Amino acid sequence: MNLETTGTRVMIVDDDPFELDLLQNYLNGQPYRTFLFKSGKAALNAVDKVIPDLILLDILMPEMDGFEVCRRIRNDERLHQVPVIFTSALPEDGNRLRAVVLGAVDYVMKPIQQDRLLTRIKIHLALAALHHRKKEVGP
Repeated sequence: MNLETTGTRVMIVDDDPFELDLLQNYLNGQPYRTFLFKSGKAALNAVDKVIPDLILLDILMPEMDGFEVCRRIRNDERLHQVPVIFTSALPEDGNRLRAVVLGAVDYVMKPIQQDRLLTRIKIHLALAALHHRKKEVGP
């Protein structure tokens, strides 16, 4: 894994190798550096080397589910403002609300449509950039 710090960094966390490949392929040709992780624990350990600009996070994973990963992200000062988009095959009933309560910015149902995902990524990166600029300028 190449942990260069230039460019927009998108962390993809999913225990399913097919989903990891699919999401990485969806982002090919986009101005993003992708970092793939098969577990939440591995992704959280990687932030010691690189802070992502956005995280695509599966919910159903062994050892530590996506909800717990998101909770830890929101409690980490380095990651607190990083947009998290959940990707899941779980029905939205209750899960979308739980994701938002934990601090996720979006919830994308599997099977994922490439155009919808790319649009949501662009929107949330733009919103994060605006928020960051506003903090720099002040009220």
